[in-house]
Amino acid sequence: MGLSAKEIVQVPDEVRLKKFILLQRHFRADFIFRLGARMEEDGYGWAPPTFTMNVIPSLTLIPTPPQVAFADESGLHVKYPGLLFNAQDVSLEGDRLLFVDEKDGNYYEIQHHQDWTPRAPVENLIKGVWPTQKSWNELCSGRKIRQGAVILEEWPLKPDHTISEVPLLDSQGKDLCAEAFPNWVKAPPVVVCRPSRAILSLVSEESRMETVVRFYAFALVSQTVSQDRFSQLRRVTLKVTEFKKMNKWCVS
Repeated sequence: MGLSAKEIVQVPDEVRLKKFILLQRHFRADFIFRLGARMEEDGYGWAPPTFTMNVIPSLTLIPTPPQVAFADESGLHVKYPGLLFNAQDVSLEGDRLLFVDEKDGNYYEIQHHQDWTPRAPVENLIKGVWPTQKSWNELCSGRKIRQGAVILEEWPLKPDHTISEVPLLDSQGKDLCAEAFPNWVKAPPVVVCRPSRAILSLVSEESRMETVVRFYAFALVSQTVSQDRFSQLRRVTLKVTEFKKMNKWCVS
């Protein structure tokens, strides 16, 4: 990788990973969407708490721009679509959230769980202590957070063409439904969208140039239920304050 091993091994164990990150500097942008434990320290919540053989290839494989992100002490700087919402209106007691896109009128579900990607101090993991992440409410209160963010790998969601309707055909290839019901008007096929990987995070700072967020949990965003079913669900509905078609984020 062209890095100085001497510079890395000379520092204490608890800061060795940070040293490696700052020396390496460039990483895959989609690394923010990986599952697994994260570093607890501010600026490093996008990074794993340890490097193993199954993690290193994902870090060191540098794709062509714009998929390359750069890291510094403030976090990993990436560019993705996303949305902002009022963080204090959300308790996150469950593992699913809902929101409506006012532009297309569709209903979406955010499936998440903080234990999928817990944050923990490196020294705890060195000692074999499994991390227990602070709750959303604790972080909002302790850090005086007012806005939350969902950073999406893809938006709008893309159709999944691998799911298709299976026709009922006879031995000659004729549509049996069309023959049995000649006056039946066939409804257009339902377009199924594939879920997008996402991260749920707390907004630390927002400017015209970049939005700084603290990573909270990995998530999957999918197009969900009908309007009638949506109104019946007892889940938290986000009050989206802004959709960002593309935005610069610093994930810390």
